[in-house]
Amino acid sequence: MAFVTADVVSDPGNDPPFKVVFMQGKTVIAEWPVESVKDGEQEIVEFIKSSMEEDDDEEDDDDDEESGNDNEAAGGGRK
Repeated sequence: MAFVTADVVSDPGNDPPFKVVFMQGKTVIAEWPVESVKDGEQEIVEFIKSSMEEDDDEEDDDDDEESGNDNEAAGGGRK
């Protein structure tokens, strides 16, 4: 499997004039417009960080379910 890459590229003739492009090999898997290269670079970093945080949250939820520490088990369920 090819690596996933992200870059900010010029998008001539469009407004905004740049776009963030995520690619897997030669296939575009996501893209969106941005106002500047700096904005695009910041959005790439924020996207990756938020994806990692979501993954950590899912792992925490899985750990709670496996140990029986879900909301009901902790006394948080409705009666």
